Amino acid sequence: MSILKLLLTAEPLIEPVSMAELKAFLRVDYDDDDDLIEAMLKAVRKQCENFTGRALIEQTYSLFLDEIDKDHIQLPRQPLLEIIEVKLYDSDDNSLIYNPINYGVDLISGKLVLKNQVSAGREYNGIKISFKAGYGSNRDDVPSDLREGIKRSVSYLYENRGNDKDSSNYSKAIALWQDYRIVGL
Repeated sequence: MSILKLLLTAEPLIEPVSMAELKAFLRVDYDDDDDLIEAMLKAVRKQCENFTGRALIEQTYSLFLDEIDKDHIQLPRQPLLEIIEVKLYDSDDNSLIYNPINYGVDLISGKLVLKNQVSAGREYNGIKISFKAGYGSNRDDVPSDLREGIKRSVSYLYENRGNDKDSSNYSKAIALWQDYRIVGL
């Protein structure tokens, strides 16, 4: 069985909600809390991505595998935008780019489909798949339910700093993400 390791190699260039949009939603018209709000926004975006298994704004990942024991690889972040490259490492840590003619890409299901058996000479992390995932590079590419859930979650965190008595509004915000959650079968 192959153990996968996922590494984020390029963060999104923007957040799925702008600071102006978020501050208007929070009814904040001063700049004193901008750093706090921005940190909360980034943390909530990451929480949404981890909860749903999706990248919201275009990001680049490297997936490292020890071996491949199937005819396809289900990439752990959706929606898949593109496979950048597949590298195989030999026992001396030399890399070889695996020719794209040897695999197909299913963007809809987020799979790399192999036409041939793949093996690497290096025992650990011998296969590296670099790929881009996300709804796109613009905020408007992200589904509105996910963006709304992010705004509501940040709002809850901002308004309840140090007070965790009522989390029902926070739960309602996260419920907006439920339909986008990828669940393995």
